[in-house]
Amino acid sequence: MNETVDVIIIGAGAAGMAATTCFGASEEWTGRSEKSQRVLLLEQHTAPGGSAGYFARGFPKRLHDAGATQLIACEGRDLQNQLFRLATGRELNAFQSLKRIPFIEHHFSEATMAGSTKVRFTTEGTFVCSQTGAELTEFDALVSFVKQLNQDAQWMWKVFDRFPQFPIRTLGDFVHLADLGFGLSPQEAWRAMRCMQRTVWDEAKRFGIQEHTRSFQIIEALLLDTSQCSAKETPYLVGAMGLSILQKGIYCFQNGMHDLFNPWLKGLQNNPKVEVLKKRRVTSLRFHNNLFHLTVASSPSEIEHFQARNVISTLPIDAIVELTSGTPQNQISQTKEWSLLNQTAQNTKQWQAVAIYGIAQETDIKPHSVSAPELPYFSQIFPREHDLIQHALYVSMRPTQQGRARAGERVSFRPFTATAHVDSTSDFTTENGWSSELCQRIKAELVSRVEGATGLKLENVELGTPQTFEKYTARPDGKVGGLVANFDRFLFRSLPSVISLGGKKRMGKLALAGDCFFPGQGVVAASMSGVLAWANITGHDPMKLFRSEL
Repeated sequence: MNETVDVIIIGAGAAGMAATTCFGASEEWTGRSEKSQRVLLLEQHTAPGGSAGYFARGFPKRLHDAGATQLIACEGRDLQNQLFRLATGRELNAFQSLKRIPFIEHHFSEATMAGSTKVRFTTEGTFVCSQTGAELTEFDALVSFVKQLNQDAQWMWKVFDRFPQFPIRTLGDFVHLADLGFGLSPQEAWRAMRCMQRTVWDEAKRFGIQEHTRSFQIIEALLLDTSQCSAKETPYLVGAMGLSILQKGIYCFQNGMHDLFNPWLKGLQNNPKVEVLKKRRVTSLRFHNNLFHLTVASSPSEIEHFQARNVISTLPIDAIVELTSGTPQNQISQTKEWSLLNQTAQNTKQWQAVAIYGIAQETDIKPHSVSAPELPYFSQIFPREHDLIQHALYVSMRPTQQGRARAGERVSFRPFTATAHVDSTSDFTTENGWSSELCQRIKAELVSRVEGATGLKLENVELGTPQTFEKYTARPDGKVGGLVANFDRFLFRSLPSVISLGGKKRMGKLALAGDCFFPGQGVVAASMSGVLAWANITGHDPMKLFRSEL
């Protein structure tokens, strides 16, 4: 490409598509005529989604999510709905395939093998406990704790609707954050101060929740899925929002994230300001002579060169460091922000994902199943004493679908995804590797855990290793996460959201977005990071953009 574009966005995941949506919908921002504005979106896969991508499988043909399986913020003024409407002109709730998940089930096997404990977390923020073991009273404390955090989270969601930004490094950052707090009642302001200074574990102890109990395990598992930290490290400010998402509303698509990303990308492709190029892998990124220069591989033998005034990268931290290091005359790697990225890439603890994918035939669903057949649901199945994987298994069971089997007859089936986190630094993944024998043991273990807890018969089951996740999402080594949401790293030493270059003129900006950057994990959090990246480059107020489109 010889022509210089205004902005290149690397990655058509939630963050990249959110940023592209804002550029496509906003008024002139470059100081030149609107017709000359050009936004180039590069995606290395053939399908959008990034870490929340998807893939097709077998007979009957079904779609499985490689990463995230649920979505929040789908109604009215909610962020994900507004972004989708800006790109497509349609509401998310116009999709009949979008179903609200009414509860989360938590399953515990009794040590005596005499039965199991099932705890249902409802949309009202209450827990319903059914058990066959000894009587449990600990959930009374958990119910009280959840009610309190749901109250605290209400004002947090209100503030986050106004697009705060971290880290706090300048007086302007502090003033912006303080301005977001105007309008809070004295009681809410007091809660805000308390929530910024305490951890989730500090608050849980106030309600009598003890370590190593089932209540504590539930909190830890939910936090791992939202903040990538333990209760003792997660600030209550972050944890309360993560733990309150069910009350906010969790949704599941009939075909998974495909139903979100596919029409979203088509809407962007119809925008005359936007050009989307698939199967483009960025191999180097440098800033020289007031322009960003990108080397892009479109095939093993074909190399293209692009240049832009600004760039938004949604790649994980270590991928950004690799792209920007080792090239001559690259001003990016000479900045303090890049040094922080490099240091974080070397030291940040990350997770890998292991999963099973398959179907549960409708005729095999037993009467004591945790959910009516027509409802989607989300389960957390906790490990048994001798399991290889000692982390909760996250099971997403989608609604019943119709399809054709290999012989041509129509069948009913339910696709599911069951994922567990594995510490990427553990001997389990690095020393022993993923031998065929180990994969078979893990697959059998996870199948047994799901069938024993849910009463479903699983069929056509395949194992997904970290290499599977890397294949479909391009995450190096299949690692997930990256933003550590503890108090210090979250508020004051979190990763930079933008690198300004070009000396005093600040001719170019490299904005960073995705699940490694504020506000963190999840489709909606990544989408917000994309909106903030757009705001960092343009100087526009996101609230004005969304308000003008309502």
